[in-house]
Amino acid sequence: RYNGMLASVFELLADAREQVGSVNAAIEAQRDFWIAETDLQAAMNGGGKAVQ
Repeated sequence: RYNGMLASVFELLADAREQVGSVNAAIEAQRDFWIAETDLQAAMNGGGKAVQ
C-alpha cells in the first residue's frame, strides 16, 4: 500500500501499532501456555506448584 501511495503516513503508523499489539499478544499467549505446561508437568510429577 505504501509504495502506491494508497495510504497516508498516519494510516501506516496505525497499522504498525496494531501489528505490534498483535505480536505482543501472541508472545504473551505463548508465555502463558508454557507457564501452564510447566505447572501441569510439575503437578503430574508430584512436584507441586512451579515457582513463577
